[in-house]
Amino acid sequence: HGGRYADVAGRFTASGYALYAVDHWGHGRSQGTQGYVPTFSIYLDGMQALLARVTSEFPDTPLFLIGHSMGGLIAARFLARHQQHFTAAALSGPALQAGKGPMLLTKIASRLLSRLTPHLGVMALDSDDISRDPALVARYRADPLVYRGRMSARLAAEMLREMSAAQRQAAAITLPLLIQHGSADRLTAPSGSQRFFRALGSANKQIKIYEGLYH
Repeated sequence: HGGRYADVAGRFTASGYALYAVDHWGHGRSQGTQGYVPTFSIYLDGMQALLARVTSEFPDTPLFLIGHSMGGLIAARFLARHQQHFTAAALSGPALQAGKGPMLLTKIASRLLSRLTPHLGVMALDSDDISRDPALVARYRADPLVYRGRMSARLAAEMLREMSAAQRQAAAITLPLLIQHGSADRLTAPSGSQRFFRALGSANKQIKIYEGLYH
């Protein structure tokens, strides 16, 4: 949810930027079932609504798009369709390839279960993998707006499908783009970011892999 990035927002606003954050469908204070989404396109609809609001309030102002984790995947898919609205973009630990552990184990099962029992919980993220900083992990666990239950079979299947689509369509993205990823990230694979980076059509692109860091 957007409130988790208050520190990031503070850094940007202190430098003179206006910043908007969105609680994606099923997250934070937004409507929807936690841990579930009927179709990934609902996230893109939310981004379209956010873009419309920002451009109405700040017309003719350069826009930058930032996405972290699943938000990085959403941003990548949104850029493939709407990059003309942005000056540049940055992806942080983007979910462009399944990480180690449960995500890989459910890769095949979730596709079948998505059709048969879409609401069935198939995996939960380990809070310890969020950060090497115990204080940040404790804050994550104490946040009442963070969903820490199981991800549904439908959401897992939708994300896996969109990860593949993002990789296939990376060459269509040509705006300046920065990717950052921790080398020890177990939630989203840094190799997915590296593969996406190599395929990007952007002439101005940069990737930073932070040695030993988590998500």
